[in-house]
Amino acid sequence: MVRITESQIEKLRKGVQMIIDVLDELDAMPAKNRFRQDAFEVLSYYQKVHPRKGRNVVAGHPSFKLIIARLKDGFSVSELNKAIDGNLKDEWHSSNPGGHGLTYVFRNQEKVERFIEVAGGKTPNKKGNHAGSKEFKHGKQRLDFD
Repeated sequence: MVRITESQIEKLRKGVQMIIDVLDELDAMPAKNRFRQDAFEVLSYYQKVHPRKGRNVVAGHPSFKLIIARLKDGFSVSELNKAIDGNLKDEWHSSNPGGHGLTYVFRNQEKVERFIEVAGGKTPNKKGNHAGSKEFKHGKQRLDFD
């Protein structure tokens, strides 16, 4: 049996009250500010994963607006962070570092959903329609006359 002293109970009460106060503030906060705060969390995570990218992104930047748009679409902060991770794990993007930009990851709902699936270990259907695709004979393969 665990015994809790009165001082420990009081500390717990104060901690719980602090959490309740923060939640009340969030409920009172206008939705616009909540999206903005969440977008900063996603941006912070992106900058942690990609230390050399996203340095110039601030509120009002087109990439920041894309993050807010995806939040308004109903994605949570954790889902958007998973999309960032999925973009890193994606087979094609691992060989094309330019595909790791915020504008690409958050371009639309379909991209976000796809990258979330990749982060979860699902292999998305390959369409084979990117440059260099063997299925569609893009690039050098087109010139083979065998």
